[in-house]
Amino acid sequence: MTLRRRIDHCWVKIDESGPWSTPEAALERLGISMRGGDPLEHLPPGAKSRPLLLKPGLRGTSAEFELLTSTISHLPALMAIGECYLALPKPDSNFVTDFQTNNFASRLFELYLLACFREQGLVVRQDHVSPDFLIEKNGTDCWIEAVTANSESPRAGGIDDWVHAPQDRNERLTGATAERFAKTLRGKLQRNSHEMDHVKGRSFAIAIADFHESGSMVWSREALSTYLYDLRADVEGEGAHRRAIGTSIANLTGKHGIPAGLFRHPDFSHLFRNHFQQCQHVGQVQPHGLPSRVATAWSGDDPERYPI
Repeated sequence: MTLRRRIDHCWVKIDESGPWSTPEAALERLGISMRGGDPLEHLPPGAKSRPLLLKPGLRGTSAEFELLTSTISHLPALMAIGECYLALPKPDSNFVTDFQTNNFASRLFELYLLACFREQGLVVRQDHVSPDFLIEKNGTDCWIEAVTANSESPRAGGIDDWVHAPQDRNERLTGATAERFAKTLRGKLQRNSHEMDHVKGRSFAIAIADFHESGSMVWSREALSTYLYDLRADVEGEGAHRRAIGTSIANLTGKHGIPAGLFRHPDFSHLFRNHFQQCQHVGQVQPHGLPSRVATAWSGDDPERYPI
């Protein structure tokens, strides 16, 4: 297969042929089809040029975008992100503006998902504006909506000083972080994306990432599980008898007192009750991630974690 750059920098397939009897024959074919030294490929008739990711628009740019594009230490990340953007099948018209401004995190998460899906050999389509992706493999497909849990305060949760997990375990599991997940998921579910004509009757999943505080995504995972299942991970016993237990909770402990247990709520009984985490599926991102069906519990005064 031969790919060449288009005038808007996207890769386009030029030739696909074979099999070839020898490597020399394949290289000869590639030498012809790659057309080294020729101008970039033209756009097909009626096709729109992919907007430039690095050309600032009228709305200006965010601190995150400036950090990514103006520091030499972030050049490898910028190159990877740029290629992911060019690989998007059909980004919506607001993608570049969002990425350059206050929706940087949301659009970055979409690019992350695209890379994950492609790495797993999935066909990724963007035939509709919403949901974000349709993934396919071996005759099975699923619609994916990407969503991020963001701060209630504008411009918070970006590249400010690192925010560590709350020292109080109950606050960490059932407090403000869990409420951010709850509001984000309920808001997305109330849009009833699964009832759209092109989605109805097909698999639909929500992919969620946490950007509500600077660095919070590395410690907020258990708050999401606690909210979804209305079970808080506690520890009982001492010494060799120390073990993790699940304690049922009715409400989260944040200032809004949101009911816990999305998967048990009658309004959402149609949801498939499962919860996947990135470290179970993308080893390159977190090579020592926890295996399936493992959670953690810890006491507030002891940072060591104990597997359940």
